[in-house]
Amino acid sequence: MDKAEKALKHYGVVVKKYLFDPYDVASFQAQALALLAGGHDGVVISPVFYRESLPYFEALQQAGTPFVIFNSQISEYTPLSYIGSDLYTSGLLAGSCSIMGFRRHVPCWWRI
Repeated sequence: MDKAEKALKHYGVVVKKYLFDPYDVASFQAQALALLAGGHDGVVISPVFYRESLPYFEALQQAGTPFVIFNSQISEYTPLSYIGSDLYTSGLLAGSCSIMGFRRHVPCWWRI
């Protein structure tokens, strides 16, 4: 995040961080409320708490604030972008490698 902030500063982009404890729902909710009150032009968010995130995505969408979801895809809302892994393909690869490794005792290096 710091590297991106430094690279974008030249273009007038200001990054405001709202950090929360990933094990504490109340911490997330407090930071999410502060974020909504900030009136930002865009938001990048990592929604660790699925159910608790939904009202904030609704508020961002109603306000017309574009948002990017990082590391957790939320299918109920349409973010500007999603940054994260393709878990379906990752699981398929892991399962295939496990089966091949157990049957043939060889490592699996597959390209999908």
